[in-house]
Amino acid sequence: MSSANYAVKSGAGKLAFTLPTAADVTVIEPRTVVGVPDPVAEVEQALGAALAQGRLRQPGRTAITISDATRPVPNHLILPPLLAQLHARGVRDDNITIIVGTGNHRPATQDEFPNLVGADIARRYRMLSHVYDDPAQLVRLGTTSRGTPVGINRTFVEADTRIVVGMIDPHQFVGYTGGCKGAFIGLAGEETITANHSMLSDPAAKLGVCAGNPVREDMDELTDFLSIDLVINVVLNTANEVVRIFVGDPHDVLAAAVPLVQEVCETAVPDPMDVVIASPGGYPKDINLYQAQKALAHACELVRPGGSVILVAECREGTGDDLYEAWMAAAETPQDVVTRFEREGFRMGAHKAYLFARSMLKARAFLVSSGVPPDQARKLHLMPAGTVEDALATALQDADDPPRIGIMPRASSTIPRILAPAHI
Repeated sequence: MSSANYAVKSGAGKLAFTLPTAADVTVIEPRTVVGVPDPVAEVEQALGAALAQGRLRQPGRTAITISDATRPVPNHLILPPLLAQLHARGVRDDNITIIVGTGNHRPATQDEFPNLVGADIARRYRMLSHVYDDPAQLVRLGTTSRGTPVGINRTFVEADTRIVVGMIDPHQFVGYTGGCKGAFIGLAGEETITANHSMLSDPAAKLGVCAGNPVREDMDELTDFLSIDLVINVVLNTANEVVRIFVGDPHDVLAAAVPLVQEVCETAVPDPMDVVIASPGGYPKDINLYQAQKALAHACELVRPGGSVILVAECREGTGDDLYEAWMAAAETPQDVVTRFEREGFRMGAHKAYLFARSMLKARAFLVSSGVPPDQARKLHLMPAGTVEDALATALQDADDPPRIGIMPRASSTIPRILAPAHI
């Protein structure tokens, strides 16, 4: 049987595979968009326009929160112009703190700081990592209209000027990242993240939808309790190049950026797939299974019920969460995970098991990974495979002839849509 060659990212490299030429193959990925020729100038222009509107009227003690290593935010392009503007307004080095907003991820280590911001910035400015389960780091600000207790990093709250740096990307239940999320989740305490993310099972908590999404709208209430002087959000293309920078009020930034992200990331296909081969997009989006799960969820938007998803993810840091791993290992079936989650209520880490299991109720989930051993993958109810071809040999046994195979090279940044059937 003749075959055709394909490849998707895995970690920092690529994983090549072949598919039978008789298969009906569709590549589903974000639209190709050229990055700006001078990203630093793009940052300076967007920053200058926002500052001309008086966004930093009283610079003093300044806290800047950035994303952790799970997000490919180009801080090396964003921070130098920002810091230069702060210094031009009289802010001293010792009045600036850069906080790595980890959410409920592991804290960033000092050794990682230079990789996140550049060696010169890491050496010159005070840097710290948020720790979500350290009560001493938090200030309680109030409760949202949906009952979420708002506890935010003390250093950020007590600053005179608060700045959020991050990116806008599709999100499986927040709709889109960006805006307030870098502070509301990135710098939040365990109670805040738990209460907010507990709404993920709401039918309105959807990929690529902000309006009416309770998770998104809940976090957007942060500005009712705490002013954010400046949000700097970047939209990246498939090569992680800067397409556009949005700077200003968190709500205005999100509203302006989402149409562009939709234009880039939404892809329509006419029919469901028998098999979807999905990569999160390489490192850092496949740093662990905890992050790679998003690709599985996005792929399940395309696969037919009972079909298969082949998740290609390096997972150099393994599973990424002990509780997620424990919940999956303790269950006999994915349905057991869903039932337990619905019975016991929301817990961080356990929610990732629920999200995995929810996808597995729709499709068989194969895993091609160098970072997760086969025995461990089986405990997580994933079907390990040494190669994509090995997984396909099983996945295609009950597929149509010719089989419909989708390839999602950047699944975590793709919003797939099945076109509605035409009325006859």
